[in-house]
Formats: sequence, C-alpha cells, structure tokens
Amino acid sequence: MAVCAHCEADTELYNGGVPICLKCADEREANSNKDHVAGVRGVLARALTDATLRAESANVEFNAATADIPSSIPQPDGVQHIHNASRALTAARNEMMRAHNRLNDYLVRGIVPEDLKRSD
Repeated sequence: MAVCAHCEADTELYNGGVPICLKCADEREANSNKDHVAGVRGVLARALTDATLRAESANVEFNAATADIPSSIPQPDGVQHIHNASRALTAARNEMMRAHNRLNDYLVRGIVPEDLKRSD
C-alpha cells in the first residue's frame, strides 16, 4: 500500500503515477472546479467589458460623424461616413448584447457557453 503524497494516509489510488487518497483527490477536484468557475465568470465579464468599450467608442464615432455636418444637408461622402458609423455602432451594440446575454445566462442559469466548456 502506498502513502498519499499530500496527507500521507494509506492509499491504493494513484493520479498520474502519484499516490493520492480519496479525500485529497476530492479536494483537488473541488478546487479545480472552483478555479474553472472563476475562470468562466472572468472570461465572460472581460468579454462584456471589452464589448461595452467598443460600443462606446463606436457611439463616439457615430456622434462625431453626425455632428460634423455643418448644415442639415450632408455632403455625398458624409452620407457614406454616417452609414458606415451607424453600421459599426449597430455591430458593436449587438456584440455587447451577446456578451451580456452570455454572462447573464451563466450567472442566472448556470449555462457555460460551448466555447468555454472544459474537455475533461
């Protein structure tokens, strides 16, 4: 019989060639799950923060494009500039809402997005 590498209890269980008792193996797995949960929440929160900053930046660009018109009739290239800024703002807001929904689904329903699931 081997001795657990962590608490020195007698064990016949091995993890990666290292002897480990059931109690230490369970604690190790619980800590691993906590780290994963904190990691998922952190990734989703950072994604939301980044998307929000991009949306705010796109909003500033859109406001600058519309405020740049000296009269109520924009120049021909000004119209295209406003359309481009509007599209960028819409895309950024959609990305922000997607990030918000992913974080909300995780926090409220416990749904981990497929791209963040661990492969054990």
